[in-house]
Amino acid sequence: MEELWKLAGTPLLDSVARTAARYGEASRQPTGKRISAWKTGENVPSSFKELKPVLRALISMARARKGHPGGAQHLYSFEAWEALWSEAKESPVGHVKNIINTGILGLPIVSADPIELEVHPSIEIISAETNDNAPVLPLYVKRAHDHGLESIIDKSADHSSICVLVGGSSTGKTRACWEAVKSLGSHWRIWHPLTPSRHEALLNALRRKQISPYTVLWLNEIQFYLNPSPSNLGEEIAAELRELIKDPARGPVIILGTCWPEHWQTLTLRPDPTKPDLHSQARALLTGQHVLVPDEFLGEEIERLSREASRDRRLKEATAKGNRRVTQFLAGALELVNRYETLPIIARSLIHVMMDVRRLGYKGTISEEFLRSAVQGYMHEDVWAGVKRDWFKKAVKQSRKPCLGVSGPLRLRRVGAVGKPTYDLADYLDEIGRIVRREEFPPASFWTSSVKHLRDANGLLDLAYEAQIRGRLNYAALMYLQAANLGELEAILYVAEHRRAAGAIDEARKLFSHAADKGIEDAWLYLAQIEKDHGDEKAAARILGQVGDKALAARLAIYLTEPGQNKEHALRLLEQAFNLSPKKSLTDLDLSHDEGGLRDLLRQAWHSVEAMDEKFGALRVAAENLRNAEEERLEIEDDLIEEIKDDEESFAWISSHLLNQADNGDADALLLLAKAWRAVGDSGKAKQYMMIAINQGYADRVTGSNALAILADLEGSEEHPDLARQILCYGLEVDGSPASQWSVSIEE
Repeated sequence: MEELWKLAGTPLLDSVARTAARYGEASRQPTGKRISAWKTGENVPSSFKELKPVLRALISMARARKGHPGGAQHLYSFEAWEALWSEAKESPVGHVKNIINTGILGLPIVSADPIELEVHPSIEIISAETNDNAPVLPLYVKRAHDHGLESIIDKSADHSSICVLVGGSSTGKTRACWEAVKSLGSHWRIWHPLTPSRHEALLNALRRKQISPYTVLWLNEIQFYLNPSPSNLGEEIAAELRELIKDPARGPVIILGTCWPEHWQTLTLRPDPTKPDLHSQARALLTGQHVLVPDEFLGEEIERLSREASRDRRLKEATAKGNRRVTQFLAGALELVNRYETLPIIARSLIHVMMDVRRLGYKGTISEEFLRSAVQGYMHEDVWAGVKRDWFKKAVKQSRKPCLGVSGPLRLRRVGAVGKPTYDLADYLDEIGRIVRREEFPPASFWTSSVKHLRDANGLLDLAYEAQIRGRLNYAALMYLQAANLGELEAILYVAEHRRAAGAIDEARKLFSHAADKGIEDAWLYLAQIEKDHGDEKAAARILGQVGDKALAARLAIYLTEPGQNKEHALRLLEQAFNLSPKKSLTDLDLSHDEGGLRDLLRQAWHSVEAMDEKFGALRVAAENLRNAEEERLEIEDDLIEEIKDDEESFAWISSHLLNQADNGDADALLLLAKAWRAVGDSGKAKQYMMIAINQGYADRVTGSNALAILADLEGSEEHPDLARQILCYGLEVDGSPASQWSVSIEE
C-alpha cells in the first residue's frame, strides 16, 4: 500500500494508467493469446514489477465501489484509470486505506455519468449540420442561481453543507448541480442512493455511518427521500442527515438536492396547529438551505445565452423556438406537451389517468392492471366499443415513443430484475397535469380501479383525502377503508365518524367497534361520544367496562365527565362500568387492587387532562380569534355583495377581478363569485363556480365558507327540502349531482 505514495507525483503516472489499460486490452483476447502475450512480456513495461502493487491498490479501490473505474464501459479507458490514480494521490493515506479495506459509496466525480444522475438528456436537432460527435449535454450557460450554488460548493472544504435547488420541472436544477460539483477536486466522490429504493438505500447508509468524507450526496427529487411511504422514515432520514452535517469527524460532505415548489412547501411549511407535524425534522434540515431556479432565463442571462448559441446548435434552436423557457425546450418538455396533445384518444386517456393519480397524491407504483381498468371511464362508450384486443399495448407504445431523443410522455419502470412492468409519467407532464386537470374529477372507473389494484396504504390515504375535500364522500370512504385493509387502521375512524354525523348510527357503532377491537384507542372515545350525545350514561359506562385497560378506562371516565363536575362523578362512572352496586366499594374491582390505587390513577389522568388544557389554552384563544376574524371577513364580503349587486358596472368589475384571482388559484375568490351570483338571482352561475371550487379541493375547508355547505344551500328549495341534507350527508356523484344514499362495511 505504501508504494502508492512513494510513486505519487513521479513520471510513472502515465505508465501506471497505460499498463492498466493494456492489461484490460489483453483481457479481451482469447485465453491462449492473452497468456502468451504476458509470458513473452509483450505490452509489459520494464517497470511492471514496480508498478504491480500500485495497480493492485487501484484495482482494490475500483472493486470497493463494486465495479470497474468509471463503470464497466470504461474498463479499457486510460482516463478512467488516471482518475483513480489522481484520487489516490490527492487523498490522505488513511482515507484511501479505508476505501480499500471497508469499501466506499459512490464514484469519483470525474467518472460519474450525468445522465445516470438524472440530468435530462437534451433533445436532438436533426439537420444537415448535425454533428454526430456533439456531447450528450448542450453547452452550459450560467444563470443567477449558479452563483449561489457555487458559493456553497466553494466552502465545502471547510465544513459539511446542504443545498436544495427549488424550481419547476425541466428548469435546469439537476444540470446546475452537476456543473457545480465538477469544480470539486478529483478526490471527491458522488453517491446517488437508488436501490432497493431511494429512501431505503440512504437510510441504511446513514444508520451504518457508511457515508465517508469528501462525498457529494446526490438527492435528486429530495421528496422521495424525505417524504417516502411511510412518512416516519423520511423524518428519520432528515434527523440522520442533520447529524451527518453537524459531525465534523464525518465531513466534509455536500448534500445536493432538487425539489419542485409544491414538494418544498410540503416539507418546510408549518402545518395548521390542529394537525400533526409530519415534517419537523425535514423542516429543520431544509429551512434556509435552498436556491430558487426560475422557469425562464432573465435579464443578462438572455444576452449571455444569445452569445453562446452560435457555439451549440441546440441552444440556437432553443432560443429560436423555446422563447425564454430554454431548459424546458432542451429537455424536450415543449415537445412532450405537443406529443401529449396530439396522441390518439386512448393513449391520451392513459396520460390523463397518470396525471390524475399523481396530482391526487399517490406516490406508489402504477401497474398495468390499474391503468387498464381505470382508463375505461375516460373515454366515451362509442370509443370503447370500437377498441381492438391489443388496444393497451398499442396505446402504451404510442405514449412511450421518444420525443426528439428524450423519453416520451409515459415512462416504463420495472420492479426487480424479473418484476412486472410499472408505469410513470414524464416530470414535465406531471407538472402540467396539475394545471390542466385541476378542475377535473376522475371518473368512477378511476376510484374502483384504485381500490382493486393500488397497494400503497399511505397513497390510498392521500387519494381518500383528495376525494373528501372534493365532496365525493362515497369514494373517500372506499379509499379510507381500503387503506385500513392494507394496515392503516386509523382510517376507519374517518369513515365511522362521517357515518355518525350522517345519522347512520348503527354503521358507525360497527366501524368504531371494529377499530377498537384492532387496538385503536380513540375508537373507544368515539363510541362513548355516541352514547353521551344520546344522554345514555349507563350505555357509556358499559363501554368503559369493555375496555379492560384501567388506565384507558380512567381517561374515558374523565372524558365523559361534563365540565364543572368533580372526580367523584368519574369514579361513579367507573363503578357503573364494572357493574358495582352503590353499596360495593371500588376494592371489589378485579382490575384494581384497592380503591386508593384506582383513585391515584384517576388523579394522575385528571392532572394530565388539566395540564393539557393549560398547554393548549393559548391555542384555543388563537382559534377563537381566527374564527372571529373569519366571521368578520365573511360579513365584509356580504356587505360588499349587497352594495354592488344592483350596480351593473361595479358588479362586472368585481366579477372580472375575482375571476382573475380564481385563475391564479384563489379559492376564496371562487366562493365569493358564487355568493355574488346567488345574490343577483343567477343560481346556475353560482353553482358553476361552486363546482369549480369543489373540484379543486375546497369542499371541506377548515376555516371560512364550506363549499359543499354552500352548494347544499343552493340546491335546497321548497320543492326539494331534503336535498341539502342529502348533499351534506352523502356528498356528490362524479358529475357533481347529489349522491344517492350509500352505506359501508368493513372486512373482518
